[in-house]
Amino acid sequence: TVLVVDDEADARHLVATALRGKGAEVTTASNAAEALDLIGQRSFMVMVSDVGMPETDGHDLIRRIRKLGTDGAALQAVALTAYSREEDRRLALDAGFQTYLSKPVDPDELVKVVASLAMAVEMRVHQSPPGTVARAETLAKFEKELGAHGVQEALRFLNSRTAHRFTGIYRFDPPTLRNLALLDADDRAVAQGEHPPMEATYCSIVGTFERPFATEDTLQDERLRAHPARESVRSYCGVLLRRDDGTPFGTLCHFDLVPCDVPVAELALMEAAAPLLMKAIASS
Repeated sequence: TVLVVDDEADARHLVATALRGKGAEVTTASNAAEALDLIGQRSFMVMVSDVGMPETDGHDLIRRIRKLGTDGAALQAVALTAYSREEDRRLALDAGFQTYLSKPVDPDELVKVVASLAMAVEMRVHQSPPGTVARAETLAKFEKELGAHGVQEALRFLNSRTAHRFTGIYRFDPPTLRNLALLDADDRAVAQGEHPPMEATYCSIVGTFERPFATEDTLQDERLRAHPARESVRSYCGVLLRRDDGTPFGTLCHFDLVPCDVPVAELALMEAAAPLLMKAIASS
């Protein structure tokens, strides 16, 4: 997942096209304000940003990102600059970029650099214990709740950390998505939901790309303009549940019938909780 930031439309298109051609999921922003809004809504592995932008330049943008805490510190960033002097390289690195490339950008070199940074992110995620991603004390409370009271109350704990009404666990059973447990914040009697067609759900996106997916308002999300659930389920955030052998099992997700904020920290907690829930499901 790559965020491309450039105030020049042609330059954005060139970079985005080169990366999409090699399988990257690319989101673009035309200025620093748009980039910060996007980073607040979802996680990216790598950002490729022009340095010479008006109002807030690339150096100021990466400085602001690095102040966002764990998520800002984890984002890998590539600076694009029209200059190739040693001084420009030093300024980019001092501001917080991992590396820089000179314009005009060589597409092959760009792909190679972004792939290398993305691989570093993947290695860090798989090697890091869950407590380094979500706050350790919150995760410890979740694990205690799961062990003492079971999956349903553990979902209630996770739901209390979100603005969404529903929290569920779903199993992939194409062409059906099987609901294993459902928490409705407005109705404590609810313990299970419907089994919808898989392709009519946002969980199918999580399963297809094997990564988290979040949307705060489906009607404002151009990625979902043709999705069948766009008008019924208005907000969603979900993470992948994996079996012991690493294969996809299903999803842990929050969703609502109205738009809801999806803080980045919310997805981090869900990803940390997912392996614990899988152990509970496997032993039940």
